[in-house]
Order: sequence, then C-alpha cells, then structure tokens
Amino acid sequence: MNKEEHLIFRLPEDWTRSLNSESKIELGSIELDHEEPGRVFRVKFGQVETFAFLLDLPCIVETHKTLDDVNFFKNTDIAQMIYVIPEYEKDEPRAKSEV
Repeated sequence: MNKEEHLIFRLPEDWTRSLNSESKIELGSIELDHEEPGRVFRVKFGQVETFAFLLDLPCIVETHKTLDDVNFFKNTDIAQMIYVIPEYEKDEPRAKSEV
C-alpha cells in the first residue's frame, strides 16, 4: 500500500513572491554537533543560500481534499514543518530561540 507523507514547507515571504514554474529550491541535509541528525538543512534558491530546520508541530494538523468543491475527504495528518530561515534571521533564528 502506498503511503503519502506530508509536511509544511514554510518559505520566506520574499521567496514566495518570486516563485514561478521554473523556480528551483535545493535542499540538502547537513550535520551540526548541537543538533539532532536530519533536522538541519542547507537551502538554496537562486543565488540565496540559507538554513532550514525540521520542526515538530505542537499538534497534528488534519488536511482535506475535494474533487467537486462540495464533498471533502480527509487527506492526511501533518505533524512536521520545514522552516526556512530568512536571510536577515540567520544569526538568531526565531524558530530556534522560541524552542
């Protein structure tokens, strides 16, 4: 049985404004001594390179789909988010300071 796994991919606002069908976002795992393996990523979008963290959401988010804009059915549960750190927050990211 095929299982879909979903997560939220949160991008900086200026990146979302410039996204189009030809846009390419590169995501590569990196290891840091003080972080759990597989939770920190190097992200590249065009000429900009920054970091991202895999975060656990405080609760499970249920998502739904529709085929006819009338009937909805449950699609999946989401429990994690990849938060891409904006360039101006690289020194002190909000995502890590609030945890």
